[in-house]
Amino acid sequence: MMKLEYENIDGLLLPTKRKYKKSTWNADVTDKPWTAVTWSDIKFENDLTKKDFTK
Repeated sequence: MMKLEYENIDGLLLPTKRKYKKSTWNADVTDKPWTAVTWSDIKFENDLTKKDFTK
């Protein structure tokens, strides 16, 4: 199971925070603790543009 929080960065919604924990294929969640991941200081220093992420 995973929970995501999105942040608007340069006009794009990116999943900057996520929490996850082990579950079964039937989505039965265990009593084990959540694992948290946070992305910060996100920069786009490449040749991609916003147009690459939109329809």
